[in-house]
Amino acid sequence: MLTSDFEARVRAELDAENVDVVVDPDVVIRIGSRIVRRQRVGWAMGGVGAVAVTVIALATLLRPTGAVPTVADPASRTSPTTVQSSPAVPDPVASLRGTAWEVVTLGGNALVPGSNISLRFTEETVGGFGGCIRYGYDEVEGEVHAGAYRTEGDQLHIEHLNPEYYGIACKPASVAAQQVRYQTTLMKVQRFELTATGLALLDGSGSELVTLTPAPVSLDSTSWVVKEFGYPETVPLRPVTLRFSGGTLSVQTGCGVLTGQYRQNTEQLVVTFDATALPACPTAELRRQQANLKKELTKVTGFQRDGSQIMLLSAEGVRVVKGALG
Repeated sequence: MLTSDFEARVRAELDAENVDVVVDPDVVIRIGSRIVRRQRVGWAMGGVGAVAVTVIALATLLRPTGAVPTVADPASRTSPTTVQSSPAVPDPVASLRGTAWEVVTLGGNALVPGSNISLRFTEETVGGFGGCIRYGYDEVEGEVHAGAYRTEGDQLHIEHLNPEYYGIACKPASVAAQQVRYQTTLMKVQRFELTATGLALLDGSGSELVTLTPAPVSLDSTSWVVKEFGYPETVPLRPVTLRFSGGTLSVQTGCGVLTGQYRQNTEQLVVTFDATALPACPTAELRRQQANLKKELTKVTGFQRDGSQIMLLSAEGVRVVKGALG
């Protein structure tokens, strides 16, 4: 029993030290065991410890000079995984969100002369001016139809732009037909590509369906004919125009010219007027219209321009003026 305990202890010591020796450990252990048996039982336990130390020392001394301890194969070692930092990949949704475009070609062909089509991506919706009417948001018999889009990588899917919801009809008929074709084409888009010159909308095979260029942002040196203003919408009794030029806003009110100032920062717009008298109007109705128009213009904090269409918006996002490029 003593021998077995001793052998086990010696083996454990050798294993713990991970000693690589040329002498057979079993031989060393048997030698140690015979030494122990020669000792008296009274000091047997102490001898076991001493002999164990002696055996370990003997095994160490018997190791050949220059012998190299066994080293684990580096390939088998477990080491922390080095995390390689990869370059940031632009978020495609962020690349489209908040952008505005004007169509250059549809199905490889230029647009009907004199027409224009715009495309705007907001946070979640898509829409614009289709050349005949606005698209992307409409309410038909109490049901709201809002254009939506989804992206994943370079994939793009546009939904809820079925032309039948919008009752597209205008003159000339070629422009109305072009808008129907355009909205139908948008729902076939499966990929997009941001290029050096603009945006390309592609089908699943990579063929170009629509090409677009960034929409102009600045209002400087533009003129707009007011179609409606206020709420409920008021149609001007006489032609009303807005001209933006170098920070000065000139408003032809139908009675005369009202001069104000504007400040623009991308799609933010602020309009102010000096405390000057309004132009004289020949009728009370025109005077009320002129006063209401000035009041609505001072509410403006932003705008959306879709090709030849413009909407001036209040801080709440309510349309206060609707106009067309004049």
